[in-house]
Amino acid sequence: MKKKWSYPAAACGTLLILSIGFAGCGTKNAVSDKQQPVPTATPPAVSGSTIPAVSAPISVQSPAASDQEKLAGVNNNVSQAAADNKPTPQNSTKPKKTFDSYSIDKPQLVGIAIGNSISETAKLHGNASSTYVMDDSEDPITVHEYDGFIVGYNGKKQVEFIEITKDTVDPGLNGFHLGQTTADAAKALGKPDSITDYVMTYKTKQTILKLDLETKNKTIQSIKLFGRNE
Repeated sequence: MKKKWSYPAAACGTLLILSIGFAGCGTKNAVSDKQQPVPTATPPAVSGSTIPAVSAPISVQSPAASDQEKLAGVNNNVSQAAADNKPTPQNSTKPKKTFDSYSIDKPQLVGIAIGNSISETAKLHGNASSTYVMDDSEDPITVHEYDGFIVGYNGKKQVEFIEITKDTVDPGLNGFHLGQTTADAAKALGKPDSITDYVMTYKTKQTILKLDLETKNKTIQSIKLFGRNE
C-alpha cells in the first residue's frame, strides 16, 4: 500500500507566495522592457464660461538707429505743423505801411500830398490822435497829430503842410530818414535846388520840400513839405 504525502498548510502557503512572487517578477520585467505612453489628462469642460487662452509673451525689439531718426523727423514735422497752425495773436505787430516815394511829378510825404482832404488822410492813417489850431488871423491852420508826423489843414480843410517829427517814420524819400546827413539826403533825392548852413530845399511847381539842418554835424533836424503860393 502506497504512502500518501501530506504537506502542512504553512508549507502550502509558502509555496503559493513563492509562485506568485515569481509570476510578479516576470510581469514587472515585461512592463519595463516596453515604454508605456503616459495618458494626457483632458480638462473638464465648464459649461457657461470660456477659458481664455494663454499666449506666450511677445518680445518687442527697439527700432534701429536709422528708424529712430525717421521717427524723430516725423515727430518734428508734426510739431512744426502744429506750431504753424497756431492762431496769430490779436495784438501782433502790424506790418509797416509803404508809400510812393517823393518825386518832382508826385511830391508827397507819408503818402500825403498838398491839397488832399482830411478824409483822404484818414483813409491812409486813420483818425488823428489829437488836434489843435495855429492862431493866424488870415487863415487859421488846424493841425492833426499822428505818431511821428503832423498835418496842417487850411480853412478849406485841405492839406497845407506835412511835417515829419520822428526818425522811426519812413517819410517816403527813397529810404532817407530824419536824423541822417545832408550827404544822405543828396544821395536819396539828388542835388538840392538850394542849400545853406541851415536848410536844404527841393522845389516843384506846386511844392517846397524843406530840410532843416543841424550846423555842426550837418544832420537833418526836420522835414517839411509846403505848398507854393508863387
